[in-house]
Amino acid sequence: MAVSSFSFLELVLSFLCFGFFYYYHVKSKQKNPVIPLQWPLVGMLPALLANCNHLHEWITSVLTVTPLNFRFIGPPSSDMRLFVTSDPANIRHVFNTNFSNYPKGREFQEIFDILGDGIFSADGESWRRQRTKAQLLMSSPRFRAFVARYSRDKVEKALLPLLAHVAGTGDACNLQDVFLRLTFDTTTTLVFGVDPGSVAIDLPEVPFARAMDDAMTVLLLRHIVPLSWWRLARRLGIGYERKMPVAWRTMDRFVADTIAKRRAEKARTGIDDSADLLSSYINDDEEDAGTVDAFLRDTTINLMLAGRDTTGSALSWFFYLLTKNPRVLHKLLQELDSVKSTTTADGMVIFDPDETGRLVYLHAALCESLRLYPPVPMEHKGPAAADVLPSGHEVRPGDKIVVSLYAMGRMESVWGSDCMEFRPERWISDDGKLRYVPSYKFMSFNSGPRTCLGKDMAFVQLKTAAAAVMKNFEIEAVAGHVVEPKLSIILHMKNGFMVRVKRRLAIFSILCCCIIYYYHLQTKKASASEPTEWPVLGHLFGMFANIHRFHDWATDILAGGWHNFEARAGLTGIRFFITCDPSNVRHIFTSNFANYPKGDEYAEIFDVLGNGIFNADGESWRSQRAKAQMLMAGARFRAFAARSSRDKAEKSLLPLLAHAADTGARCDLHDLFLRLTFDVTCTLVFGVDTGCLSAGLPVIPFARAMDDVLETLFLRHIIPMSCWKLMYRLEVGTERKMAVARRTIDRFVAETIAKRRADMIRQGTSNSDDLLSSFISHDDDDTSNGNDVVDETDEFLRDTTVNLLLAGRDTTGAALSWFFYILSKNPRVEQKLLEELAPIAAQKGGDGGGMVIFDASELKNLVYLQAALSECLRLYPSVPFEHKAVAADDVLPSGHEMKAGDKVLVFSYSMGRMEGVWGKDCTEFLPERWITSEGKLRYEPSYKFFSFNAGPRTCLGKELAFVQLKTVAAAVMWNFAVEVVPGHAVEPKLSIILHMKNGLAVTVKRRATMASC
Repeated sequence: MAVSSFSFLELVLSFLCFGFFYYYHVKSKQKNPVIPLQWPLVGMLPALLANCNHLHEWITSVLTVTPLNFRFIGPPSSDMRLFVTSDPANIRHVFNTNFSNYPKGREFQEIFDILGDGIFSADGESWRRQRTKAQLLMSSPRFRAFVARYSRDKVEKALLPLLAHVAGTGDACNLQDVFLRLTFDTTTTLVFGVDPGSVAIDLPEVPFARAMDDAMTVLLLRHIVPLSWWRLARRLGIGYERKMPVAWRTMDRFVADTIAKRRAEKARTGIDDSADLLSSYINDDEEDAGTVDAFLRDTTINLMLAGRDTTGSALSWFFYLLTKNPRVLHKLLQELDSVKSTTTADGMVIFDPDETGRLVYLHAALCESLRLYPPVPMEHKGPAAADVLPSGHEVRPGDKIVVSLYAMGRMESVWGSDCMEFRPERWISDDGKLRYVPSYKFMSFNSGPRTCLGKDMAFVQLKTAAAAVMKNFEIEAVAGHVVEPKLSIILHMKNGFMVRVKRRLAIFSILCCCIIYYYHLQTKKASASEPTEWPVLGHLFGMFANIHRFHDWATDILAGGWHNFEARAGLTGIRFFITCDPSNVRHIFTSNFANYPKGDEYAEIFDVLGNGIFNADGESWRSQRAKAQMLMAGARFRAFAARSSRDKAEKSLLPLLAHAADTGARCDLHDLFLRLTFDVTCTLVFGVDTGCLSAGLPVIPFARAMDDVLETLFLRHIIPMSCWKLMYRLEVGTERKMAVARRTIDRFVAETIAKRRADMIRQGTSNSDDLLSSFISHDDDDTSNGNDVVDETDEFLRDTTVNLLLAGRDTTGAALSWFFYILSKNPRVEQKLLEELAPIAAQKGGDGGGMVIFDASELKNLVYLQAALSECLRLYPSVPFEHKAVAADDVLPSGHEMKAGDKVLVFSYSMGRMEGVWGKDCTEFLPERWITSEGKLRYEPSYKFFSFNAGPRTCLGKELAFVQLKTVAAAVMWNFAVEVVPGHAVEPKLSIILHMKNGLAVTVKRRATMASC
């Protein structure tokens, strides 16, 4: 046994010694050390494998010394015969002059098997037919307009807000990932008509995009590994080939589902108005019976590959080069200043594609970036018959011709001695026009008959995104971050492109003066938290500077100013008295209620509410409140509210969450709760279930309009009235949203009122329990009895129902969202709530899916649940501040003098965080503070716990709100474990309702039985 081992060791050592001696023997005869050695048995494969981590640079170095052409010889039995070239003469011959002799070939089709029989893999008549059809569709004015419009909209509504958020946080971000998400969304929309929404604050993972990345990596490795080797790996499902089947299935599933959905839409309603390519192909199917789903799958996958990765890669390398070349960036910014732009409501500058299309230096800079970093760094061809290339090299069938675009851009003999420099000027002629460069020299969009059909479309996307990002942000690469190409058929960055983003500031000198003056004013302040009062602007500057954290900013001020602060708006003469002092709140809302009406300004700000109960004062308010109180206090309506809340949770919300739990998909719980309360509130107010929470989560115009209204109403509180009134009159900025939203709301309400009146005329007395029917019936009864009442005109009904809808939908939905957010941070509280629910659940059986739903009567006396909800509303009140006017001069209990015409803002959000009101643990989530030592609910006066207002205007729907909150919260808690997605930023949105700015991204799991509780 020892002898055998020793003999084997001798054999190994002998083989190694032979290898070393052979290496040095061959090396001594080699003229240039860069050229790889040709070994016995394995050929040049060791050099290729040793350099695969920096493949493109290695090929460039080899082609530099060979020059321009090199024949790579692999293992003798592998048929790995590669002719690598970056010679423009050879490229012209292969891609143009003798095009028919250089098809993609069978081996190309096998390597790119995932592309099926699509346009990239096809040859001959199949390729010509596909190209003709694609060219016809993509060159149409309708599709080109769609490309331009959507590219601009995506940049404005997704890319710029995301980068603004990153700039605000100061965190580093992977710009390559952002650009790939942008081009993935854009390309998916253009090809499929579906926006996957991957450009979002929380950067959600999209399985289809991940599958494409995995496929690209495998495809490159197939180029450098012998055919027999990767075929075996594919057959056995091992190594990198293991990723391909998973990616393939993911892509096929997405495409098949999308095609099926499109076909169903065509059969149901038609898709003639859709401009995406898939819809165009399906519509064209009527004329071409040969078009089948397999063809549509292959075509759309090919188009996705062409658009998504290439454009995203190009943008990434472009900005990488700009960080290294500030001179070029400066010239680009100067050029952008010369064209027309549009400023958004958020202060972002955006350019129309028509404007950027004329920019010579921008086009030249993009071409220069594509020269140095072509998105597709290599092209692959195979000769059908033996041929002699212009360089004199012979090629024969079975050879593989590899064109290195990456190397060609770095060849001194092709681009001159400055070929390694980033110099856009090389693309501009002496007369300032773009210089023509033939495609066989600049091959980023291929050459000859296979020239890229989407070239113009790519430049539209590149220019639109690049111009907007350059103009609005400063991009700085993170120090020490290594940027190098990734091993992929697309020139991605191996480690991404980590950058820091800053908002670009104009008029630097003025800014410096402001900073100096700012520090001067800081020295005069009584406390650090007090905002600076500027000349002309007053406290407005500080307000706008902190608008992204408005509620916390107000809290900081009030904490440092003993719960009260007087804010002035400079030359406007406006004074705001901001308070969270319970004694002041009691005085304003209860003791001296008559002196603090809503006021005319309040009614103007909330004009969308008309003369409804929230805007009304005096006798109008009293009559409306009395009528609403009578209807909402009725046992019939309360039973209807409890039943509707329970049914909606059981039949809509729980099934949606169960689906999310079973699929492992993330969901936006804030969006789901708002949809739930929107449906329930519409049912209670109008008797109409809008189906907002149905499968597919459809966009409901009425709900979207309500969201836009709330955002605009908040901004009206902090923008001088003369400014927002002018914007409203001109329908510009945020007020443009208000005008559109108001028309949408009025249309929905008018149609609903008309339908309900018609139903009541046709059927007689209504048996409906909703408030609209009750108001109409009540009017009819009073009129028939001869009572002196206000006529319930359609205008009155419109105002009343919109007010009630606002009171119910957003407040309850926001409260549920913050409740589950705060529970995710406090598992102790969640466990105690589950223990409280356990005895009730033990007496109930789940539905067929194992779900447990609770009746309102069963939850009514649960002390800890009521305490936890109250504690959540203390910290996150649905309405974070209230607005009052001063009718006559007055002195508040705090000693502050109020003048007639002053505005009072009561911050309930801040009150819940005041140590002087709630104790040292005021920022902690402690439901126990609401429970007495006897285990009963502790009474807290409304002027201290202000979530449902105080005094005569105390919310009429308080009990109804708690019914909904308890019903939904108990059902979700008991059936599901909810976990906030790690890293998801949760913060308040700019709105008069405390919505979540980025939603509440969660994962949901079915909860195991609570028998142990």
